Amino acid sequence: MAVSGEITVRERIQFASGDFFVGGGASLLSVLYLIFLTDVVKLAPGLAGTAVLVAKLWDAVNDPLTGSISDRVRTRWGRRRPFIFVGALLLVPVMALFWLPDPPPASQVGWPSGPR
Repeated sequence: MAVSGEITVRERIQFASGDFFVGGGASLLSVLYLIFLTDVVKLAPGLAGTAVLVAKLWDAVNDPLTGSISDRVRTRWGRRRPFIFVGALLLVPVMALFWLPDPPPASQVGWPSGPR
């Protein structure tokens, strides 16, 4: 990389390419998620879209609040480490729910709108 303060076109492309596969992968998963909801879970397309919309709205509200809270937390372990530890503890029982039998159709509406 150049030592000067100017960023070359090559450097810009190099930095941008780091996010190319992450962004592309997220877009691919979003499309496949809707196909999964309609073809495998057998949700109506409108209901599947609503589930995704609710999840995105939840993220729009929850993510800035969570970031603000974690930015203000000061512990001897750091700002993020306590949240990572609690999240890891909660992840174990939640992952066990993936191996439960199929829920009844009435409760399948709330499941797709959960966090991904």
